[in-house]
Amino acid sequence: MLRELYLGNNGFRGGIPSDIGNLSKLEILSIENASLTGDIPSSIFNMSSLKVISLSHNSLSGGVLIELGNLSKLEILNIDRASLTGDIPPSIFNMSSLTYLSLSDNRLSGSIPTFQNLPQLVELYLEDNMLTGIYVNLVPDLGNKIL
Repeated sequence: MLRELYLGNNGFRGGIPSDIGNLSKLEILSIENASLTGDIPSSIFNMSSLKVISLSHNSLSGGVLIELGNLSKLEILNIDRASLTGDIPPSIFNMSSLTYLSLSDNRLSGSIPTFQNLPQLVELYLEDNMLTGIYVNLVPDLGNKIL
């Protein structure tokens, strides 16, 4: 029945346990600045109640998983300064409830996917990566909120 889990600002070592996906009612997962390493377990993306994921300031490996697009209720995704690599999967931009997205200060590469179905997006942070492409008119109604 746990709905919120805050474990930030600790000296945890190792990765996020895969059985965290058993917390089926979890709405907020915040493990910021905790010295975590390893991949983001795919079991997180089966937690359909999640509204907030914040894993910033860690040393995670791997990239942003395609399964992230399965989290239809997700409003806030903050995985900045987490050592992520690879491309940003297009599925991330199909989450219609997303209001805040920060993937800044990682090692993400490739082109910026086309933004679709993001009517609620208010803040987008992708700076300090190795992304390519043109960012003008990614989200026509977002105006100057792309940072």
